[in-house]
Amino acid sequence: MQVDLPQLGQLDTRARLAALGTQWLGCDYHYMAVVDSTNRWLSERAEALDGDEPPTGALVLADQQTKGRGRRGRSWISPPEQNLYFSFLLRPRCNPSSLPPLSLAAAVAIARGLTPHLGAAPVVKWPNDLLWRRKKLAGILVEVASSERQLRHVVVGVGINVNQAEFAPEIAALATSVRLATGREVVRHEVLGSVLAAFEQCLEQVLAGTTEPMLDAWMGLADWIGRSLTVNTVSGSIHGEALGVDADGALRLRLADGTVERVLAGDVDMNG
Repeated sequence: MQVDLPQLGQLDTRARLAALGTQWLGCDYHYMAVVDSTNRWLSERAEALDGDEPPTGALVLADQQTKGRGRRGRSWISPPEQNLYFSFLLRPRCNPSSLPPLSLAAAVAIARGLTPHLGAAPVVKWPNDLLWRRKKLAGILVEVASSERQLRHVVVGVGINVNQAEFAPEIAALATSVRLATGREVVRHEVLGSVLAAFEQCLEQVLAGTTEPMLDAWMGLADWIGRSLTVNTVSGSIHGEALGVDADGALRLRLADGTVERVLAGDVDMNG
């Protein structure tokens, strides 16, 4: 079925599953012009007690977020009619401890979806960013809801800088967009469609337990592996040579004394 798509500045409910080219991701599709946070909205809906819980693949897309969220309580600046802000719901059948590295799979999917628009693949930065010429192009926020050993759901939030041409002074040297990378505006629905199609393929693979190819793909996009870097964690900074990631998504660093340390959470400084 052919669906007429909105143009550059519009995202609305005409962009249905048939237009996006996916089978189950986006099967329950919600568009909002403005929302505080797509992750918050979908997380609350996933906990509904009225029998109207959304299914796996439910997706919410917003034209603007007033309180967009990043990792560690950071904000994700989300101006209207320029970029892509969306979240989708997963209900994996596994214990929280065995949850596959969804943030790594998400990064691979975004990289694959953006490559046709950029002309080359962006670089992944552990644990959840995508870079273009060392500037942030996209970010991922994975939030897990569980109780004891029961996994209730996972919400994956994505922000992609698409047509934004100017950034606030405090982040102008750190952020970029597809438009700035290519010198032209792009139709956001085309970007959304290619990214979601890649997401569906990557998610089906990792949720089926086949994680090794995805880890290999992620490391193939990490051109900084083998370099020295610093990871800032809640307990201090760790400096070492980046060796790659483990099956659970932990970053492996070779320290000065030759030992290898696994880092589960932190912020990478690739200049250190």
